[in-house]
Amino acid sequence: MEAETRRGLRAWLGCPPPTDLFHEARQKRLERTCDWVLNRHEFIEWLAPNREPVSTESFLWINGPAGLGKTVLCARIVEHLLSTSQTPVAYFFLSSDFESRNDPYAAVRSWIHQLTSCNQVAYHLARDKWLAQNEDFATQIEIVDLFREVVQVVPGAYFVLDGLDECTWMGKGQGDGKSLQVFLNSITRAVANTDAHILVVSRDEPEIRSDLMYMKEWGELKIVRGDVQSDVARYARSIVDKKLFKKYNATREEVSRMLADRSQGQFLWVKLHEDSLRSWKNNKQLEDAIEEIPSGLDHVYERNWVRISRLPEPIRDRAYSLLQWAAFSIRPLTVNEISEATLLKEDDDGEFPASELPEEIDEDYIESEIQSPCGSLLEIRGTHSDSELGQRTVHLTHFSVKQYFLRNTIISTQWPLCKKNRQLSNTILQSSRLAKLCLRYIHSEHFRYNKETADTIAGSNEGENIQVSVKRSFRHYATVSWYQHAAAGNEDDFDLHMLIKALFDERSPSWVAWRDMFQMYSTGINWAIITSIRPHDASPIHYAARFGLTRITSYLIHDRKYPVNAKTPFGRTALEIAGTAGNLRVAKVLLDAGADTSIRNENGSTPLIEVALQGVLSVAELLLENGADISAANDEGFTSLASACIREHVPVVKLLLEKGANTSVADKDGWTPLSSAALYGHQEIVRLLLENGSDVSDSSNGSWTPLTAACSQGHLEVVKLLLEKGADIAHPYRDMRSPLHWASVRGFNKVAEMLLEKGADITATTDQGWTPLHLAASSGHLKTVKLLLEHGADTNRMDTSGWKPLYLASSKGHSKVVKLLLKYVHGSGDIDRPGLASLDPTTAAKELELSQLLLTEPLAERQYLADATGWTPLHEASYTGRIKVVRLLLDLGADRWLVDARGWTVLHAAAVGGHAAVTKLLLKDPDCKASRTDDMRRTPLFHAATHGFDDVAKLLTFQNQGDIHITDKYGSTPLSAACRNGHSSVVKHLLSLDKSTIGIRDILGRDSIWWARNGGDTKVIRLVVQHASRLGLDTTENNVLGTHAADFAEDSVMCDMCVTCVPDHIDVWGCNLCNGGDFDICLECRSLGLRCQDEHDVWFLKDPRT
Repeated sequence: MEAETRRGLRAWLGCPPPTDLFHEARQKRLERTCDWVLNRHEFIEWLAPNREPVSTESFLWINGPAGLGKTVLCARIVEHLLSTSQTPVAYFFLSSDFESRNDPYAAVRSWIHQLTSCNQVAYHLARDKWLAQNEDFATQIEIVDLFREVVQVVPGAYFVLDGLDECTWMGKGQGDGKSLQVFLNSITRAVANTDAHILVVSRDEPEIRSDLMYMKEWGELKIVRGDVQSDVARYARSIVDKKLFKKYNATREEVSRMLADRSQGQFLWVKLHEDSLRSWKNNKQLEDAIEEIPSGLDHVYERNWVRISRLPEPIRDRAYSLLQWAAFSIRPLTVNEISEATLLKEDDDGEFPASELPEEIDEDYIESEIQSPCGSLLEIRGTHSDSELGQRTVHLTHFSVKQYFLRNTIISTQWPLCKKNRQLSNTILQSSRLAKLCLRYIHSEHFRYNKETADTIAGSNEGENIQVSVKRSFRHYATVSWYQHAAAGNEDDFDLHMLIKALFDERSPSWVAWRDMFQMYSTGINWAIITSIRPHDASPIHYAARFGLTRITSYLIHDRKYPVNAKTPFGRTALEIAGTAGNLRVAKVLLDAGADTSIRNENGSTPLIEVALQGVLSVAELLLENGADISAANDEGFTSLASACIREHVPVVKLLLEKGANTSVADKDGWTPLSSAALYGHQEIVRLLLENGSDVSDSSNGSWTPLTAACSQGHLEVVKLLLEKGADIAHPYRDMRSPLHWASVRGFNKVAEMLLEKGADITATTDQGWTPLHLAASSGHLKTVKLLLEHGADTNRMDTSGWKPLYLASSKGHSKVVKLLLKYVHGSGDIDRPGLASLDPTTAAKELELSQLLLTEPLAERQYLADATGWTPLHEASYTGRIKVVRLLLDLGADRWLVDARGWTVLHAAAVGGHAAVTKLLLKDPDCKASRTDDMRRTPLFHAATHGFDDVAKLLTFQNQGDIHITDKYGSTPLSAACRNGHSSVVKHLLSLDKSTIGIRDILGRDSIWWARNGGDTKVIRLVVQHASRLGLDTTENNVLGTHAADFAEDSVMCDMCVTCVPDHIDVWGCNLCNGGDFDICLECRSLGLRCQDEHDVWFLKDPRT
């Protein structure tokens, strides 16, 4: 079940598919290279684990020119962190090869996924956020908010991002929402006031540097030639040794030195000239070849291009095609895929030439047909076996290869198409070309053939959609990528327009085949509001609207007469689809054709509400200009203003406020836009709403004020703003929690400190009697506990259940909090406070060992540690398995023989909790009496057997085998308790000690054989019957098998008489007086006339589900 939940969580996070970039970079690194960075003072300062929480001081930018091995260096840093850090390390390698290049927030999504995979607190936090959303995919705003929460619950984590300069957002302005400045600001704001560390590795691009200038403080480590020269020399020697292994050592040494010297510190330059090292050349020829090589990468690329341009035409065209697919594909193509893709011709209307495909992919094919035509400009990556060579991927040698081609006018105009139209960029023309090639493939019979069984290994993951065979391997890529190429291409390309028109003809077999495959393959396009449901009947106009195909949309409306207001099966119109996708021109076409702005989708949302939710400012303006109702709300009560506030779309919020949006409208749960913005920490939106009349004291959602919301999430600046505007610091929540309670339970120390400075009541209690100290101690927030104690919080205050902060901390295993609270028990935190007895030498030694943080009192004064039922912190720590706390309390002299109201010793508590380590620790005391019984005359062994804790049972019977004969109040033995609950491992162990216990009968005459059959567990029955037969006992009694007892892990109630678990759908009886009213009796025991613990028999029927 958890595995399925984790898969769902990963899908919601939108974590990009895993790549091999980190592992490939690790494999490329030679031993003893890249270690220089670990000794640089910039890195050491950034690495410091004990730095105080800061805003951006823990942000380090490592930069350097292309070819200096930055990715390999970054992999070395990650490797070092993984092996040395005591806190989690999350990393992401962004590459122009993968779709994540289009969104740097993919790194944040991946970071969160990695932390949830290794940290349970982070996992539960993210899981709860996901389950609270009615969406299949977390938005950018939600991801940033979640990232901030995660770094707060996982202190000291390291986050590494490589290749930021390869992001397609480079060069985009802040206004379009896709700027690196916004991204960098988002992640640094998210880690503000935490001790998280962020490392970014990239080239020294002016845009990144200028964006960083907006940040207050950040560190920089600039890579220069001198840093890497020795590593380059070692790398050059490794290549020379591999290529010239027959040469003398002196020759290899000289050649490698020449390569390293001429490389200018560029590993890539050395790699690109590997092929010039031929073993048949003599020393002078090798030296001359190296001397003739031009320095600098640009000269190397030009030399390769000239070589390609002089190849025979068929080979030259194939090389061009290979380079174009490698440079401009949405993701790296496999060898299988590119083998099909390079057979496509832009001006060829014929059938796909499947006969030209290779019979098989082998090393010879890869070398002659892919690598040889392009020389050192292409490389094949992957570690698949020989049988899977076709699944290796084809890449440009380096990102700078593509950049060189794009910025070099002379070379780029030699590429096909560029000669025809030099007014358009090479990128646009190549995108159009690849879109047309994909569409020609889709229109072929080759594509449609046997589509019902197409790609049977296709799954939810891009990596699972790659076919093993060559034939039709390109089908997946063409299906999901043509429209992305078209969107980036030339809209006025006539041939492209005609191909799309032909595809969007519902009478065409290509339409049916493509639509069905698209719905099978695509994970990013959903027409439904409940996005896990995939439709089958979205029409071409909806696809055109989503893909941003303006001319096609107009054609479908005016020429094909598609109804402009037609809905998908889930209520979405083309106008809503275009608007939420940010396709402004398509939205204009639809509105000009009469699209209705008031049509609601399945959730009752209008296009304006959905557009506001996505933050598409331009479309929101257009809809308002065309009469969209700004006051409309969906089925959940969300208006367009509320939607924009939740997602922190500041420009949209400003627009809606300017147009008169009502700030006081609450949703169905009573949340106003201000409360929602405060909850998510959207400071700028909170300020805007307050300036536009929002009520700072609004509590329409059940006493949850904006201040309470902000405090509950630790948004310090929002709290400060609300307090400045007069927010009520004492306004309680439904359960009487004040803002200080919320800050304390979540451990938001700075917020709690601000509230205390403003006069928050530290003694305020909830309806359960919890003070802020109770909540902070229970949650283990040491700094907050210390803050509250310094402000006079009462350590002896009990809640309504009689629990003090100390009990709560010990029950949760927060040993550091326990130490601190023990120091402050009875008030003063002064170690030398008067009134305490002198410490004995043993205790004094323990005090010294614990850094003199703890205090103890004489045995007679220690009774105050027990609650009203006699339950002590040592009981609770033993029951919950907090062995560090148990050891600490024992070392301080806690009495292990105190019993609670049920007669339980701490050993009983450990046995009931099933904690073998604690049980073993307690049994080390030679005076420990494992045979001691509670008020029901049950030993610790009886409880361990009842619950099936065989490891605990073995410890308890190691030296006390006589305990297995001790019966409880109702005559039951540990063996019969294990039998009735189906614990075969415990049964087997107890029988191995003494088989005779099988025949012991309870007060109703039932032995272990009877209980085994009644329990219905076949393993237990087999064990008991086999041993009973050897003893000559009657095994025919009670031949009717019962049903399995309920699992203790399930929601169930245990009968306190027969100790079997009752499933939660069956009623049980209870006694109002025994065990404080917490005494349960199953229907069978009640019907047999058994008496309750104290024989009060004050029965009442209760439903265990309540």
